[in-house]
Amino acid sequence: MATRVVIAGCGFGGIEAAYNLKRMLKDSVDITAIDKNDTFTYLPSLPDLVEGSVRERDITIQYAKLFRRIKSAFVKAEIKSVDLKGKTVVTDKGDIKYDYLIVSLGSESAYYGIKGAKQNSFEFKSLADAKELRDHVTEMFRSQKGETPNAIDDSALRITVIGGGLTGVELVTKMKDLADRLCWENDIPWGKCELVLVDHGKILHPTFSEEVGEFVDRYFQKQGIRLMLGRAVTEVQRGRVLLDDGTAIDAGTIVWCAGIKPSGVVEQAGEACLNPKYGLILNSYLQLVTDESVFSIGDCSYCKIFEAFPILTALRAGEQAEYVTENLLYEITGRHDKKVIYDPRRFPTLISLCKGMGILEFGGFWMKGRLAWWMKRYTQRIYIARFKYNVGFLEYVDEFFVSVIESWYFMRMRRR
Repeated sequence: MATRVVIAGCGFGGIEAAYNLKRMLKDSVDITAIDKNDTFTYLPSLPDLVEGSVRERDITIQYAKLFRRIKSAFVKAEIKSVDLKGKTVVTDKGDIKYDYLIVSLGSESAYYGIKGAKQNSFEFKSLADAKELRDHVTEMFRSQKGETPNAIDDSALRITVIGGGLTGVELVTKMKDLADRLCWENDIPWGKCELVLVDHGKILHPTFSEEVGEFVDRYFQKQGIRLMLGRAVTEVQRGRVLLDDGTAIDAGTIVWCAGIKPSGVVEQAGEACLNPKYGLILNSYLQLVTDESVFSIGDCSYCKIFEAFPILTALRAGEQAEYVTENLLYEITGRHDKKVIYDPRRFPTLISLCKGMGILEFGGFWMKGRLAWWMKRYTQRIYIARFKYNVGFLEYVDEFFVSVIESWYFMRMRRR
């Protein structure tokens, strides 16, 4: 009888795990994947979708088609809870039994108890969020079409992004491109529109080097984006953001990109295996500390070694999926002594900014320009193509891309 493996959540780690398992174990494993959505979305490209440089079909794959390709089952359902003792995933479509469980439920927006933040800002975590935001901004600009410059409501055309991480930095620059186009389409002077990025930290995304941070500051000034660092949001009202220094920012569009927390489902796991801030506590093999039949991947997980690499990207989730599937293989086949301790590798940081400008940072070295922008776009296209078309061939292309960056890094290190 085939071993029953259930994958709860079909994000980057979930689909990587499914493909790896099926390739290694073939018909000896029976995979059932569960997700509340029917489409996989390449989330790092959501800012590009808002801006309009990619189409929805360029960054999405139907789960039914994806799992049918590897002869596995997909269930569109909302996961309510997991019964660890009964080895059962409880969903709104019924209970699903498992022998082994891979949790890849991702994260939710964290609002940190800030009054009005959830009710009065746009969330930016899904395809639906991106489409809603794009439509809202487009309507705000259209509402000012035909007005004389003095009659235009400046605050209606002010866009405020809260959170200076990777998502916030990319989104505010993509919205700058969108705003430029909407100003032109609706005969609105550019000076009537303003982009604002707010973050409580003294610097932008914490993994940026000082040199990269300074470049981004200068770049934002050149693009007319107002950067407000070291200021915490105390309240978000309808059309207004209040800061701890007394500043009030009136804005027709407020977007929340200020942090994440583990999926609400994992909060039911119990104190023995739950870190309230980061999620399920794992051992060095990425298994739940209280139940070795459960593995976990990505934003809903915590392992001591994660502290060395606090930013969990899509690449990191894919890497964790490789370790999880290898260790699960050894669990199923009874070769427990062969299990591999998770040893994360260093990945490059790729950021796409305005008008073909990108940044690549890796190991203290960085480059900027159209080449870095193209690399970011390439990673999205090759990732989607791997699952839509020839999986095997494009996996080698993807590995080649990462190896080129690593080679470039080590060559630079030798020259120092």
